Amino acid sequence: MISFSDFSRSKQSALNSNLKSSELKSKESITCSSSSSCSDSDSDSCSASELCWEALIAIMQNSFSSASSSSSLELDEASDSSSVSLQLRKQMSERRMRKEQGISLIEFNHQIHKFTIGERSHPQSVEIYLYLQKLYPLMKQLGYVPMVEFSLHDIEDENKEMALSYHSERLAIAFGLMNTSPGSPIRIVKNLRICRDCHNAIKIISQIVDHVIFVRDMNRFHHFENGVCSCGDYW
Repeated sequence: MISFSDFSRSKQSALNSNLKSSELKSKESITCSSSSSCSDSDSDSCSASELCWEALIAIMQNSFSSASSSSSLELDEASDSSSVSLQLRKQMSERRMRKEQGISLIEFNHQIHKFTIGERSHPQSVEIYLYLQKLYPLMKQLGYVPMVEFSLHDIEDENKEMALSYHSERLAIAFGLMNTSPGSPIRIVKNLRICRDCHNAIKIISQIVDHVIFVRDMNRFHHFENGVCSCGDYW
């Protein structure tokens, strides 16, 4: 026999169930109507969005092209950092712009000797240049090929080859080789990054002379010995 309280509870449960069912149906109808309205306006909103992006891209392109045209130096696209640097140096030379001067230092007998490219003021300049001229054919025999593109002087290629020999680090190395005993290390400090041609040249010089050569440039230490550099030709 079912009591009145049990009957009331069952009626209340059924009522709650009906209410939940009607709420779900109402939500579904609202969702459907809103989604249908969204789908109706989809094409309009997408078109507006595409137009906004196209306008934004056009503005950015115009800004970029105007900035490029007003730039003091225009660089061609290049994947290799050395070619970018070379292009920059050429344009600087054409526009008569000056970069920081390269300086190489070497210590000898507790005194610092400073060299710049084409240095002629050093007391041993004549001997240094003669030493490099004698060293040059030996380097060529071991496969040295001058990278004349690193010489920005407006001269013939043959003279450009010799001009590369007078970079500050090579003058400092020649001074060290002339004034130190065989087997003693040569230590050079340079304020700029060593160029690729000088890097190749010093590797070959280390095959000829009985010295280990250390060069500290603005990026890292280079330890040249028996034709090999500790940087693995990456600096």
